Amino acid sequence: MKKVLTIAAVLVMILALSLSAFAAELSYSVSYGDQTVAVNGGTVTVSSADKNATNEDALLDAIEQAGIAADAKVVVLDFAPSAGVTFPAVVTFAVDDVNALSAILHWNGTAWETISFTKNADGTVSATFNSLSPVALVYGAAAAPAGPATTPAGPQRSPQTGYNTVLWIIMAAAMVSLAGYCFVSARKETQE
Repeated sequence: MKKVLTIAAVLVMILALSLSAFAAELSYSVSYGDQTVAVNGGTVTVSSADKNATNEDALLDAIEQAGIAADAKVVVLDFAPSAGVTFPAVVTFAVDDVNALSAILHWNGTAWETISFTKNADGTVSATFNSLSPVALVYGAAAAPAGPATTPAGPQRSPQTGYNTVLWIIMAAAMVSLAGYCFVSARKETQE
């Protein structure tokens, strides 16, 4: 009976070590009504964009640098300019819950940059862009200071969960131990 329990315990340990950890993700909102606004000799159509088009690691870094708490909600927008729009362009567009808007970020092709903006009384925001699309609206409160840390608290990068080298070493050691135990037990029984 002890052998069966030992083997069962080893198998449970191996299975427990092989479970994946699930990383927390940003909360995205997809509800955004399309709108077209006049801008510098043309128009800009603002619509919802696919969140998969964003570089989420870089977006997390930008949100952290902006000092926004980890529970931020993100709305990713596509800004499509018509022919004739010149840059820099001030785009004034409607947003949901303008008072809760914490940051506007723009993907410049290599990184998310923070865009300064003005909240208007009519529920719109005005921001100056040097190029367009995609744009991320970030809703969330400023992160609380975490003691004497020198960097602002914000969305924390999840630990790398795909790194399995240590897991394989532990599983190999457990299997060798199990094989050794079975060998010694079988040898002991044949000697008796």
